[in-house]
Amino acid sequence: SFTPGIDRDERSRTWAQDPGDLSFLAKPPGGDQLIVRVVRGGVPGDPIAVAETGSDIYKSSVTVAGDGTAWIFWSQNKNYKPYPNNPTANFDIWARTLKDGKLGEPRRISESNENDVWPVAATDSTGKVWIAWQGARKGIFKIIARRQEGEAFSAEQVVSTQSRSCWAPAICATSAGGGKLAIAWDTYEKGDYDVWLREFDKTGKPGEARPVA
Repeated sequence: SFTPGIDRDERSRTWAQDPGDLSFLAKPPGGDQLIVRVVRGGVPGDPIAVAETGSDIYKSSVTVAGDGTAWIFWSQNKNYKPYPNNPTANFDIWARTLKDGKLGEPRRISESNENDVWPVAATDSTGKVWIAWQGARKGIFKIIARRQEGEAFSAEQVVSTQSRSCWAPAICATSAGGGKLAIAWDTYEKGDYDVWLREFDKTGKPGEARPVA
């Protein structure tokens, strides 16, 4: 949820006369907070705060592992401070588990000093959690993934193969074909937008990346 500094209707109001002082428009926003609810029998439970108030969050994703543990992922700029003292942003991918109503401790998933955003998650046919995201590496956005290994995750794996930036990952899993997981993304490699896809088998072995649109 996002807490604005000023209600949007107040910010966009019109005046018949010069208001004289517009300093109230500089009121900083209250920032974001990531919240999850567990729905049982169609009834949502109480909100559970995953990240603190006043955060700077860009996108989140959740999936349930084979053991019933929910894994919640999000991208957060931990450097965030309210305007005008906000330093240069640096987003990282974070995760917390949720099981039996109890949250695990936050853990950092990305391993770079550059920006990592747009997390997407899925659970493969063996019950293992995968997390993929858009991460800048040497100034170029790559699609990166990690696969659950017990309580930890595998090393970062670059999924995309392009030399130019890639964006907007999507992920899904199926039990068909012996159990596969697919990660898709958008790229501007050839000077126009194309969608590429890469599949992984149930052991995590990647296939060749290929265009699909």
